[in-house]
Amino acid sequence: MLGIKQLIVAVNKMDAVNFDHIKFDETKVALSTLLKNIGYKVEDIPFVPYSGWLGDNIKVSPTRCVVFRPTLLECFDKLTAPVKPTDKALRSRSRRLHNHRPRHSASGQSRNRHNALNETVVFMPSGAKGE
Repeated sequence: MLGIKQLIVAVNKMDAVNFDHIKFDETKVALSTLLKNIGYKVEDIPFVPYSGWLGDNIKVSPTRCVVFRPTLLECFDKLTAPVKPTDKALRSRSRRLHNHRPRHSASGQSRNRHNALNETVVFMPSGAKGE
């Protein structure tokens, strides 16, 4: 499952089959079997038919066919953000090292919490410290 906790299955090109329920159900059954074999609970996964070309069922349900619910955006709204482990040590990745004589600096992105003002940061494996 590669650590993926939340999943939305969006079935595109439904305009090509005129939003046919039978074609959608065939696709849903085939994908459900595959996802069950991987270890997902298919009951918790929304299957959303949509048309990227026409924009149907992305933001609003299509008016020219049977109403599909929920829309793709409604599914995105139901996703929950993962909780960041703020109680653990700071972990960040360095994006760029700057060499401004006489000082050196690094820029990057913190993954699990924010640095406090005047907090000492230790760079590994060298053990170099900075504020």
